[in-house]
Amino acid sequence: EDYGLITAKDYSGERWNEYCVAKGNQAVFARFYYYKMQYLNALYKQFIEKMKGLNTVIQCGYGEVGKAWWCFFRCNGVNNIEAVCDNNKSIHGKKISGGIDLADVESTVRKYPEAHYFIAVGGGFAKQIKEQLIKCGISEVQIVEALIPMNPHRATTIYE
Repeated sequence: EDYGLITAKDYSGERWNEYCVAKGNQAVFARFYYYKMQYLNALYKQFIEKMKGLNTVIQCGYGEVGKAWWCFFRCNGVNNIEAVCDNNKSIHGKKISGGIDLADVESTVRKYPEAHYFIAVGGGFAKQIKEQLIKCGISEVQIVEALIPMNPHRATTIYE
């Protein structure tokens, strides 16, 4: 029977630890959360600089997560994204902000064989996209994966 109690199985390990800290002492949790946000902000700033330092970038994915990354990059001055590709055929041929065409992965790889490919997908599809890029001839050195989370709420945050 469910009595509405929160248990460890309701959270990931990290979230459960945060919950236990918050439950035990609000002041300690506030401090913990502050430092966690400082750490995450530093990671986003580093990632922005990494992306700005690449010559030509192709974004792979324009679903919910891909749109959030696109917005995030535009808000933070990452303007070296030359194209966006996606496996969703229903969006091929459409244009997004900046006049950039949405195209399929294979034709984009043929057009930009020397570019860096940023994987901007969620739902566990990153591995599949990476394998697809490698099959198309893109080396692992050219593939950029974000090891930080992205969502529509974070997409408009500007990191200076």
